[in-house]
Amino acid sequence: MDVELTKGRAFQLFDLIADWPDSTPAVGDLKESISQTSLRLFISQTLSASLRKRLLHPGARTRDILQLYVSLVYAVRHIDPQGIVLSRVAGPIRRYLRARPDIVHVIVSSLLGGGDEDDAGFEQLRSELDAAGAEVGTGPATGAAGRHDTSESPTDYLDPNWTPRPIDAGPSYRQSRSADVIAMLVSIFDDRATFVKALEVSTARALLKSRGYDVQTEYRNNEVLKRRFGDAALARCDVMLQDVVDSRRTDASVWSVLEQAQHDAAMKPLITSRHFWPDLE
Repeated sequence: MDVELTKGRAFQLFDLIADWPDSTPAVGDLKESISQTSLRLFISQTLSASLRKRLLHPGARTRDILQLYVSLVYAVRHIDPQGIVLSRVAGPIRRYLRARPDIVHVIVSSLLGGGDEDDAGFEQLRSELDAAGAEVGTGPATGAAGRHDTSESPTDYLDPNWTPRPIDAGPSYRQSRSADVIAMLVSIFDDRATFVKALEVSTARALLKSRGYDVQTEYRNNEVLKRRFGDAALARCDVMLQDVVDSRRTDASVWSVLEQAQHDAAMKPLITSRHFWPDLE
């Protein structure tokens, strides 16, 4: 393939990723020349510069950054199945998203639907979540998220499919090799426990904002996420949801004794299990 044409496609790659998967034929033009190390490096540098200029700035919504990150993973893997380009360009996006205060809410909304994230941009991501939830025995150690360890440990060399690290790979090459996009989203955080803690805070805030003990959405989200991450990981969220149920029952019992007809307009108490609710600033 002509080198100049390849460079031209590289300069257009940001727009092609934004249009993924409709841009699949154009993105495929880069596959023929990606085996050349010099062009792979050029593509990585060009795309990184475009991301810094056009995406990683305060004016971009977290939802838009996350959506383009998901499209980038699919598109760049189509170009470079080895994940070398992805290892060079994904790191800055992940670090930038980690600093966004609403990242957990956006990730959960993108996975489960509802709100601003309920659009076609995350359909493929949700299908992966549904497939993972249908797996038998999915949990912290055996589920899809648990299989994709992002650390590079000596046990990797016991893998019969192990291959040496490419000479032009980026610093996060081991993380980018995962075929699981959802695992890559979770790995935006330092570790999985950090994501779970942030998810607990997000769940607690959503429960406190609920009106009239209506937590059906939070309950559904928790059940879907448990299929993905396991019951043990979200045990605190189960306790918080149960606190809301118990508080509703207590509130109904109190008002039945007082026989107040206008109790719906009164303040609703929430009795919490102190050791299971996170500290909220």
